[in-house]
Amino acid sequence: MQDSNRGPTSSAGAAPADAAPPATPGGELRYQQLFESSPLPLWVYDLETLRFLDVNEVACAKYGYSRAEFLAMTLLDIRPLEDAQAVVDSVRDTPPSVFNSGIWRHRLKDGRIILVEITSHEMQFMGRLTRFVCPIEVTQRVRTEAVLRRREAALRRAQSVARLAHLAIAPDGRLEDASENLTHLAGLAADELPATVAEWTRRLVHPQDRPLLQERTAEALATGERVEVEYRLLRADGSFIQVAQVFDPVEQAERPQDRRWFSTLQDITEQKLAEARLVRQAEELEERVRQRTAELLVSNRELAQATAQAQQASRSCSPGTRNAP
Repeated sequence: MQDSNRGPTSSAGAAPADAAPPATPGGELRYQQLFESSPLPLWVYDLETLRFLDVNEVACAKYGYSRAEFLAMTLLDIRPLEDAQAVVDSVRDTPPSVFNSGIWRHRLKDGRIILVEITSHEMQFMGRLTRFVCPIEVTQRVRTEAVLRRREAALRRAQSVARLAHLAIAPDGRLEDASENLTHLAGLAADELPATVAEWTRRLVHPQDRPLLQERTAEALATGERVEVEYRLLRADGSFIQVAQVFDPVEQAERPQDRRWFSTLQDITEQKLAEARLVRQAEELEERVRQRTAELLVSNRELAQATAQAQQASRSCSPGTRNAP
């Protein structure tokens, strides 16, 4: 990247954009060496014409063009046609102080579309106002992030259906990284959630269930092992729900009290109500069976008595049982 009159100079300096000082031969040579030896794709383009003024070999290899082909093109030649106006608008509207232009689509010589994150800065080069650009491909990163977002959304839906929430617990008892569903579970805004396990227990746990939760958390701290507990949780509207909470250690530590914990909470109110209904139905069925059995016993006794009376009456009326005249 050479110019016999001017070297590349950042526009952030005190000199006006059209009056950059001449570069020293040594400085220009050093910049040229850095430009060509960089492992990253680099180019310089004219802010007015959008034409490429210089490009390194890494960019040529990445995009599939020769240096001569690159220098005969403009920015628009490596962009999808439908992005052209957005590119022009971005070049026009991006302030000199902005170094990251975000993620854009670029088209390679073979027609493939890749996603790149653009880092650049404005400078003087060859007597022109230009931008020095480093385009980093992020296609795989963006795809991976999209997959992760879909999985997180699916997990949130699954947790919502299962009435499941989670959070992390620091060694000092602070509550961290609460899931979105935890706010729904407690009926609180994110900034209203308790900050520590102690505050959670004091504010949200039914008074009669607090000793049990304190006992189970103390057990977890003492042993460093997985612990499960069920208790009644107070919601913001004053109602109570039944929750099952699990504490799982997520880190090894020399002392159990230094461990971090991952905790899941599930609203099992409906499950408990269903279990109670089943118990009531079983008890009602058992009572009906008992009553029916008692009725059958009575019926059997009455039937036996009636049978015995009928047999007796039959014997009394039989000819062999009459006295002779």
